[in-house]
Amino acid sequence: MTKKKPPYRLLYAPGAFDPLDDVDSVVDDAPALAALHAAALETANKVANHQLTGKRLGERRVSGDLSGAYRVAFDIAGVRPQRFCIVFLITGENGTNPTVEILRAGPRAEHVIYKAVAAFIDKQKNT
Repeated sequence: MTKKKPPYRLLYAPGAFDPLDDVDSVVDDAPALAALHAAALETANKVANHQLTGKRLGERRVSGDLSGAYRVAFDIAGVRPQRFCIVFLITGENGTNPTVEILRAGPRAEHVIYKAVAAFIDKQKNT
């Protein structure tokens, strides 16, 4: 019998969902925006509970170095292709307090989310 992994502790960086609040061109009404936020939270919980693993990111020509971060796409139920993604870090994976930190959630179009994450990481390095 395989031992089930305990869930990661789930943290949200300050402003993690700010890019989702600027999606008027993609989501044009309040119920759809609420559904989008719910989908983002559900996706984050799936990552924390090992139901989604995400794709590892690296150096991006468009946005910069995102090494060590992961991404997972999401959208409102039934919408394909998925227009948004969450970018996160996993820390302490081999220790006693494994944590998933959601850095940003936002639109995939025109690399908006990756640029937002790169700016956030640069700001953290400089403070």
